[in-house]
Amino acid sequence: MSRSSRFAVVLAAIAPLLGGVLPAHAAADDFYTVIDIPSRNPQAEVGVPFLVTGHVRGSWTTPITRVEVTTDDGRTWHPAEGTTEWRYAFTPTGPGVHVTGARAYNDTGVSPVSAPDIDVHVGLTGPLPFAGCLCILDSFAWRGGYDPDPEPVEVGTRIRFDRPGEVTGVYLKRGDYRGPVVVHLWRGDGTLLAEQTGGSDPSSWQIVGFDQAVPVQPGVDYVASYYTPEGGYRSTEHYYTGTVVSAPFIAPHNGVSGAGVYRYGVGGGFPTESWHDSNYWVSPTFYE
Repeated sequence: MSRSSRFAVVLAAIAPLLGGVLPAHAAADDFYTVIDIPSRNPQAEVGVPFLVTGHVRGSWTTPITRVEVTTDDGRTWHPAEGTTEWRYAFTPTGPGVHVTGARAYNDTGVSPVSAPDIDVHVGLTGPLPFAGCLCILDSFAWRGGYDPDPEPVEVGTRIRFDRPGEVTGVYLKRGDYRGPVVVHLWRGDGTLLAEQTGGSDPSSWQIVGFDQAVPVQPGVDYVASYYTPEGGYRSTEHYYTGTVVSAPFIAPHNGVSGAGVYRYGVGGGFPTESWHDSNYWVSPTFYE
C-alpha cells in the first residue's frame, strides 16, 4: 500500500472524531476566573446587596457556559450573571468574614477557583488595601450607552472613601453631548464643596480639575456629579445593583437603590433621584 493510500485509510478512520464526536483540541483549553471587584479585604453591611464581578481569561475551544461564585469558602456555589464577563450580588444576613471565590465552566471542564480569595468583612473592619496615588472609580465591564435624553440634567455617583484624602476633580465618560459641563462635589447632605466648569471635549472621557483640592474623610457620604444643559449623557441601567467596593472608593447601595443619582432642571443641582440602579459614569479623582 502506498503512503498516500495509508494516509487515506487513517483519515477515514478518524473522520468521525473530526466531525464532532469529541471536542477538537479540548486539551488546549486553559482558562481561569478573575475577580475584578471588590478589591482586597472589602467591608460590607448586613442586609445590603454587595457586588462581586469579574471575567474569564485564557483560551477555550467551546464557549464558557456558566460562572459560579462562593461566599463561604466553597461550601456552597451560586450562579453568576454572565459568562466571560460576570457579576453576582449577594446580601449578607449576618456579620462575619465571607471567603469569596469564583469558577467557570465550559463543555471541556471547570476552571480552578479564582485566587487569591477575597475576604469580605461583613459588619467588621478589615485592613485597608493599597490604593495608589491618583485614583478613579472606573468600576467593572463598560457597556454604557449614549442616552438620547435632551433635557438639562445633573447626573452623578454617591460615593464614600475608605481612608482620608483629597478629591482633586471629577472624571466623566461622555455621551453624545460634548459641550461645556459644570462638575460638582457635594457632601451627602447637599452642601456644595466644589464647582468647576469644564470646556467642550470631543473625546469619550474627560477630567475636570478643581482649582483647589477638597479634603474628604471616611465614613462620610459624598456625591460627584456634572451638569449637562442638553442631556446627551452616558448611562447604564441595572448596574449598581449592590454596593461596589474598589479601594479607596465605596459606591454604596442603600438597600433600595444603587449609587447612580440624577436631578432634572435648568442649572442642575444636588442629585438625589435614582433610576433602575443606573451608572452615569461619574467618579471623583482621589489623591491619598
